Amino acid sequence: METLILYCEEMKQKYPHHKEEIVDYLQLAIDEIEEGASEPNEINLCIGAIEGLIQNDFPNVPRDYIE
Repeated sequence: METLILYCEEMKQKYPHHKEEIVDYLQLAIDEIEEGASEPNEINLCIGAIEGLIQNDFPNVPRDYIE
């Protein structure tokens, strides 16, 4: 979970215009884990959602090129 929090902090710094959404995705993952959901699955879902959010800023750039 600490790695996810650090990842979210980094993404908030790189993409401040998505700060609110990133915080929301992180909180959703935390809430789901607290309710008994699989931690690895929720972490993967959170990261995927954030990557998708950022990918929408660069629709013609392959995901591998976006940091």
